[in-house]
Amino acid sequence: GGDMIMTSNSIIYPCSHPTNGGSALFRARHVTIDAGASVDANYRGYAGTYGPGVSISRGGGGYGGAGGTAGGTEFGGASYGYPNGPVHAGSGSANGGYGSGFGGGVFRLESSGIVTLNGTLTANGTNAFHDVGAGAGGSIFITCRRMTGTLGQFAARGGDTWGTSGGGGGG
Repeated sequence: GGDMIMTSNSIIYPCSHPTNGGSALFRARHVTIDAGASVDANYRGYAGTYGPGVSISRGGGGYGGAGGTAGGTEFGGASYGYPNGPVHAGSGSANGGYGSGFGGGVFRLESSGIVTLNGTLTANGTNAFHDVGAGAGGSIFITCRRMTGTLGQFAARGGDTWGTSGGGGGG
C-alpha cells in the first residue's frame, strides 16, 4: 500500500511461470516511473511449447492476436484472454526442430492513487529465427485513479517473423 518510486536506470524484471503462466501483481498507492527507468517483461512469459496459444511447428505463438502461420500448414497459435483485461502471459512457439520462442511476460499494477509514467514498460515476445516461430507479446495492465506523464512508452509486441518462421501474436 506504500508508494513505489523507480528512478532513472532502475529496472524491474517481472517473470511469469514458464509452464503455467502464473504472474506477479504489484500494488501501491502512488507510483512514479521516471525517464530512464523500465519494467522489462520481455521473453518472460510462457516458455517454448507452453501456453494456451502455442503454435504448430514453426508457427508463431498466440495471445492477444493469433500467431503467424509458417509454410502454409504450420499454424500460429490461437488468440485468448480478455481485450479489456489483459492479465495473461504470451504463449511460446512450438518446437520446429531447432528450439522454440518464448512469450512476453506480465506487468500488472494496481494503484489506489496516481501513476506517473515517464519510463518504459515492455512485455515483448522473442523474434523468430531459423525454423523457430516467434513468441507472442505479453500483458501490461494498469489500474489507477489517474495516470500522468509525458514520456512513457508501452509495448507488448509479438516477435517478428524471419524467413519461413511465423511471427508472434500481439499482446
